[in-house]
Amino acid sequence: CSAIGMSINFSTPSEEVFKQKLTLHEYLAIEDISTHFEILECAEWIKKKDLKNVTLQFPNSLLCWSSQVTIALSKVLQDSVKLSVLADTNYGSCCVDEVAAEHIKADGIIHFGETCLSPTRRLPVLFVFTKGSLKLDDAVVKLVEALPSDADQFILTYDTKFAHHIETLHEMLCEDLGKPVLLTRLSVPGAVTCSLSNSAILDQKSGGDNLGNTYCGRNYSNISRSDAGKSCFVFIGGQGVSLTNQMLRFPNSQFYRYDPSTCLALRETVNMNKLLMKRYYLIEKAKDATTVGILVGTLSVRGCLEIIERLKELITAAGKKYYVLLVGKLNPAKLANFPDIDVFVLVSCPEGFVFDNKEFYQSIISPYECEIAFNKAREWTGDYVTDFSILLPGAAEYVPLPENSPHTPDVSLISGNIRYVEELGQREDSSSSALIPGDPKTVSLIYAPSLANKSWSGLDPMVGKTPVEHISEGLSGIAMGYTTEESLYTNEEIK
Repeated sequence: CSAIGMSINFSTPSEEVFKQKLTLHEYLAIEDISTHFEILECAEWIKKKDLKNVTLQFPNSLLCWSSQVTIALSKVLQDSVKLSVLADTNYGSCCVDEVAAEHIKADGIIHFGETCLSPTRRLPVLFVFTKGSLKLDDAVVKLVEALPSDADQFILTYDTKFAHHIETLHEMLCEDLGKPVLLTRLSVPGAVTCSLSNSAILDQKSGGDNLGNTYCGRNYSNISRSDAGKSCFVFIGGQGVSLTNQMLRFPNSQFYRYDPSTCLALRETVNMNKLLMKRYYLIEKAKDATTVGILVGTLSVRGCLEIIERLKELITAAGKKYYVLLVGKLNPAKLANFPDIDVFVLVSCPEGFVFDNKEFYQSIISPYECEIAFNKAREWTGDYVTDFSILLPGAAEYVPLPENSPHTPDVSLISGNIRYVEELGQREDSSSSALIPGDPKTVSLIYAPSLANKSWSGLDPMVGKTPVEHISEGLSGIAMGYTTEESLYTNEEIK
């Protein structure tokens, strides 16, 4: 066969908990917990859905409040619903952990804290973003002073925990700036969230043309790519993956950020072109690879199985070998167990991708970078996609593989050598027990040389090369001195 799918599972080392960087939240009084975590809205959603076993998922930064939230919610529900706390998820805390919830047979999940807003596959989910504090007057004053006066229009985007402030902030900025300020809306799965008006969110199931502009949980309605390049983005929140994803999506736009924790409005000066050049270097390394590892970084996000099948198709079409690996949370020690894999492709939510992978021995690329490396119909334009859902068939960024495309030699931009694509034999048809033979000249033995070098097959038996020995008398006596051996001691010494 030309490729093999494997599933290998490891546990995360206990030392990892001491290396995590936690965000300290402001102190909450007991009487403020109900408002901050929207206890009444959560109870109403549970009753409306008629749920009996609900999981409350907390990130590590909010875990200290989990017991108080559970007690408060249980009192409102009058102990009619079983509540369980879910923490230390297998992957990023921004994703809904459906797998862990199904282990306790939960029929619903309430996700607290910041989220990537990735659509789930099975269980109903309620998102509670929590309410971050934002000084509206100070934010408007600082942003008006910092924003460029020559910008034609502005695009307002934000972290999820500031969503309840954003409409008021939008109105104030429109009035003080005197220029168009376009507001992005959160694209929430099923539009199930607390304390947000319908104008602030967009249902991912609602359909329509606006969904073509949905990216990383944000909907850019009526904003074309050309308009975005001329616009100035205003982000409310701290530095993080959410901001980086949007800057990668619109690398030619200016970004200004107001950080509510420091009350400062700054222009983001990160050189996106330099970061994109690093990513293109990794794309070239992927082209030189012979064995690719598909890292499953999520099992709950809708479309994860489809993108894995898509990656298998791309890698096989490029004449590469692949392995599918399920390793939980990533760390260099885990991936170092696979030295014969040249490059890894990480399937994760947009906010779970590892951009800074200097500590890893092998390169880690995204599904989009895998598309550029192995799909000849897709060209590198400088645009970047971290949301794999828009790469699937029927989505905005889907590009089919070219039909009957001949494998031509290519020159590596890293080593300068000529790359030859190895034709792989036919794979086994999953719908039939019969094997379809491929060209005998193109049969590929997967991983056989590497496994042969790592396996110890014992001493060389040298069959037929050693003479046959006749039966002879063995040794007799004791270990200190056999009868056939000369005594080490003289008779005098023994006396």
